Amino acid sequence: MIAPLLLLTLAVPTSLAANSTTANPTTPGDPVAATDLYGLGVRVGFYLQGFGASMLLFRPQKDSGRGIKLACGGVALSVIVAWTILAARGQLSPCEAFIGLWIVASVALPAQLTFFNPDSIVGEGVGLLISTVLQLWSLVAGLWMACDLVKTLPLLGTANVVFFFAKVSLLGWYRTLSIVLFSITLSYMIFWAWYMAKLGKVVMRCYLDGETEMTEKERKGVQFIPERLLPQVTSEQSTAAGAYVGTIGLISGLTSWVFCVVSVEKTIVWNNLQPSTDLSSPGQLIPFIVGATIALDGILFLCRPSKDGRSGPRARDGGWAAVPN
Repeated sequence: MIAPLLLLTLAVPTSLAANSTTANPTTPGDPVAATDLYGLGVRVGFYLQGFGASMLLFRPQKDSGRGIKLACGGVALSVIVAWTILAARGQLSPCEAFIGLWIVASVALPAQLTFFNPDSIVGEGVGLLISTVLQLWSLVAGLWMACDLVKTLPLLGTANVVFFFAKVSLLGWYRTLSIVLFSITLSYMIFWAWYMAKLGKVVMRCYLDGETEMTEKERKGVQFIPERLLPQVTSEQSTAAGAYVGTIGLISGLTSWVFCVVSVEKTIVWNNLQPSTDLSSPGQLIPFIVGATIALDGILFLCRPSKDGRSGPRARDGGWAAVPN
């Protein structure tokens, strides 16, 4: 299933490169990236996909997150593959490469958050693999950019500045900080890979046995936070705590999503980039409509009243945060 996905995403940049003959040499940035990587419909569509998928996560149900690894992970993986090919060909400026990575992060965020709910992994073998590959690929791409691309990619008329709570140059202290952070995170991936292997073992066992749920022993073994580190609470206390965990998770996820969006939009403005705004183009209209649909579905799902009359992240329908004592 992964082979067709990769073949499809690898084919996209090749066809886009043929359109680069329409470039305007007086416009900052690369015309291909301005249309197909961060055009208005493309990036807003990706923002909305990430936002809508996040909403689907924070209604605490037992199967919250199923399908999101594959959906968001597949979209983000296609973007990072296209980004890698454009970067390798030198068809991006450093600030456009920065924009591409933050767009990937805005879409990939929901897929990474699903790992807090171990029940969502059963039947998600392909999604689990895609999410793991995406995580590694994104970190390596970020380190590659900080170590090499910021110095070797052409400026293409841009100011070479990005957003990091303020306007900062891609060179200097920000580059050093990026190298340190990406290096530390990649070192942590050794433990993440071990955790992914544990999840993969459970997924494979359920697949071979035709099971749709893991055993209680397996669930305790793959909890993101080990049970021995959790306080002993009653079922009622666990239910109440779970509601607040959902609220905190929603706020944290939305904060990260907002940071991704602001980083992209500010970087576009500060570098005088002129992304495509033609929403009548299929390449802009399709991702925009898909994103709007997912966002609407996520909002309606989050706001739907539950049996106890509540709505939002505190509404409970047999939520995953509650663990019986």
